[in-house]
Amino acid sequence: MKLETHFSANDIFFIAGGLLWLLVSIYLFSKNHLKKALLFLTLAGFTWRLWMAFVDPFLHTWDEQFHALVAKNMANDFFHPMLVKDPLLPTDPSYWAFTRTWLHKPPFFMWLMALSIKVFGNTYWAIRIPSVILSTLMIPAIYRMGKIVHNERTGYFAALMLATSFLFVHITSGYLNTDHNDVIFIALVCFGYWSWMESLVSENKKWPALTALFISAAVLTKWLPGFIVLGTAGLHWLIGYRASLKKLWPLLFTFGLSLIPLFLWFGYAAYQWPAEWAVTQAHYSEHFTKTFDHEGAAEFHLMQFVEQHTFVVIGLVVLGMASVIFKRDKYGIILPLIISCIGVFIFYTVVATKMPLFCAMTYPLLYLFSALSMDFIAEQIQLLWKRFGNAFIGIALFLFSYSQLNVGRMEFFHTNRTKGELYRNTRLHNTPVLQKLNGQFPPGTVVFNCPQWNGVVTMYYTDYTCYDILPNEELLRVAQTQQRKVIVLDDGNLPEYVATHPTVTIVRNNLVRNGF
Repeated sequence: MKLETHFSANDIFFIAGGLLWLLVSIYLFSKNHLKKALLFLTLAGFTWRLWMAFVDPFLHTWDEQFHALVAKNMANDFFHPMLVKDPLLPTDPSYWAFTRTWLHKPPFFMWLMALSIKVFGNTYWAIRIPSVILSTLMIPAIYRMGKIVHNERTGYFAALMLATSFLFVHITSGYLNTDHNDVIFIALVCFGYWSWMESLVSENKKWPALTALFISAAVLTKWLPGFIVLGTAGLHWLIGYRASLKKLWPLLFTFGLSLIPLFLWFGYAAYQWPAEWAVTQAHYSEHFTKTFDHEGAAEFHLMQFVEQHTFVVIGLVVLGMASVIFKRDKYGIILPLIISCIGVFIFYTVVATKMPLFCAMTYPLLYLFSALSMDFIAEQIQLLWKRFGNAFIGIALFLFSYSQLNVGRMEFFHTNRTKGELYRNTRLHNTPVLQKLNGQFPPGTVVFNCPQWNGVVTMYYTDYTCYDILPNEELLRVAQTQQRKVIVLDDGNLPEYVATHPTVTIVRNNLVRNGF
């Protein structure tokens, strides 16, 4: 019987390879070799995330292609985030999708992407490598967090949930809007929580300093939400140690140290580009009152978590949180985490703009709560079924993990399974056509009449400046004054003044023009 699938042989290699590592990991776990089990679990998570770096051989529209272009320009000018490097006319700083200096998002995650481009070149997959690496490193980080709050088995269960999470594998591809910005931000928050927990069980001064570093990097990736770790640490002090000023000093040290990189970058940006800085800050504040076409009901963020996970996971989260509430002394570190998670969901419920991953910074913590439930269930199974308990747990973990990975849903998003699907097929068709323009004309060439939202991709793969409009006489005059070559992509409907203009080169093409 022939297996029907839309996955390529390459896709199947990565899926099967990850499942093989997962099987080895679960087997080692059942034999109580937890450190080796973690190693193979991390390999499984890495395999699937690396697959996502190559699964879509094009840049996604929202917002991956914009971040990629800024990162490409930063690879040559590290401290000047630019979208359109060499526009014909001055750009409007309030229009983030086509401006020169780009402060729409803080730069740290794009610095990582720029470094990757330096190493691997401006390929579609190079910009995804930082997300692959940091998302993978979250697996051992959350393992350690679980071990600190309860035991090694809890850590393994939390790591298993993160490694096999459909969402955390899927977003590494850049598919979901805000893409690598969110992947890297969530990872930095996770690392911040890990290093903070280490500081609670160790007197080594490196942990508060490392926590400060991760907080700074998180703020430099997604602005003020990056301080969430510090808020949780403050809650932990208030709940358990508010009478001890000695316990407060590491927290104050972490806060003070985290501010240094922030003052350096944000101060530099405000001084260097005051107009762009002012527009960006105003835009940030408007998210409280404006939807920017991203509206949603009060339960939007809760339903996003439900949509990305099975009802089994949701039940485990609730059970894990309940167990902490009733045993606060046993799980003292966890209680501030619960309050922080609830606080994040409430905050973004109040904010007018609703985005799918606004609350995803809490998901690793929710997996930690689930792991507490899983540990309790596993303990009961072993007590009731001593002879075959481990085998049953192993089989259950594999089936649970496979359902978590949701390969069928991966096929829906990352293959041509859906008949008549336009977005993926258009990007697959247009990308190589636009890439072929590279090298045909001198750097600084101005390209007009790009298909809508394809100009950013063209600028990523070439050294041209691209517009999705036809040039008027003014733009042609400016281009001539600047001694820049002008090409127009022919869509079969060029006006006479463009088709016959002596300074314009018409390029025949078979680009698909449907908004994708």
